[in-house]
Amino acid sequence: MNILDFETNFETAAKSFLATDLSAYSDLQLVASLDQGNFTIPRVEINAELQGAEDPSTLDQQDRFNYSQYSMNFILRIISDLSDSSTDASTGLTPAETHRAIRKKVRESMLLSSSNWTTASINSAIVTGAGSSIVNGVYSKTSTPGHAGRYTYEKPSGASYGKIIYTDSNEWEISVEEDGSDVVFYTGTPSGFHPWNVSSWATVSAGGSDPAPTVSQGYILEDYSVKYMRPAGTDFEVDGDLGISTLTYEIKFCTHSSRWDILD
Repeated sequence: MNILDFETNFETAAKSFLATDLSAYSDLQLVASLDQGNFTIPRVEINAELQGAEDPSTLDQQDRFNYSQYSMNFILRIISDLSDSSTDASTGLTPAETHRAIRKKVRESMLLSSSNWTTASINSAIVTGAGSSIVNGVYSKTSTPGHAGRYTYEKPSGASYGKIIYTDSNEWEISVEEDGSDVVFYTGTPSGFHPWNVSSWATVSAGGSDPAPTVSQGYILEDYSVKYMRPAGTDFEVDGDLGISTLTYEIKFCTHSSRWDILD
């Protein structure tokens, strides 16, 4: 299950929002813990270390008990060459000054008030508030566009499988698979390219029940919600010519119950 690849999911999300926030540093390399490639500097190494689950276990959307609350150490390591005292022509900063500037910017990205883990993503959609609660949850964008270039969004296979699809009738549908057939629960009149652009959803009597849902754009971290994040400290060391700042964060997060059956 993709939801159990905690480290990759958090590190990939962090690479994305840090790439945006640190875009001014064109030579900066962002690497996750298992990335392979040439060692270049300056760089930011991203390492998620799962600490464990917390009681109690909870029911997922298919009424199975699973641990849904976890804690993690999240480590960001900034590495630069401090042996060169020359000034960068594009920024006007020495390597030491660049190191300090990147460290400060990383801290800004990891503030509680920053978007970081809740950065909007076109790769997922969130359905909430539906009278037929089986359709609620987080849907992932499929890899191939469908009718009129619109992508379909799907929930996991199993008892709660569902999808949001743009049909040949030029409307969005939210459906659930029952006995091998798709049963439409809600339809929406399009007002844009994505399902969260729909201005209003209507209940289909054959499947859905009022109230109709709200569909919103999903987040960069699809499978989890971060509930707590605390800066736990910074270490600085010099290793030969390299200056290394290690920023550590304590994170507590929960899994989304609708995501437990999404396979790799």
